[in-house]
Amino acid sequence: MKGKLDQDDAGHLIGRVFGGIGDDINLVPMTQKVNRRSYRGLEREWERAIRDGMTIDITVWVVYTDDGHRPAYFEVEYEIGDEIESVTILNTPADSEESDA
Repeated sequence: MKGKLDQDDAGHLIGRVFGGIGDDINLVPMTQKVNRRSYRGLEREWERAIRDGMTIDITVWVVYTDDGHRPAYFEVEYEIGDEIESVTILNTPADSEESDA
């Protein structure tokens, strides 16, 4: 995958649990911290809302600042019920290290 560093994951923009496909068009280089913690945390929140019978609306902007192969950050806006949330998730290589905490 272009732009993927050794310690990166190939992260789904739309998780498979939500019907996202496993093809390259839905995969981008994400640090392990982003894929396994930050982004996954949002997906867990969305899964709970769906289980509770709520409808969610999600928009993800993938923002590139260099060669267009590795996202610099993700802007995520989602609506659950009447609540709208916006989150910026940085995808910097320094964030790829997992801590033991």
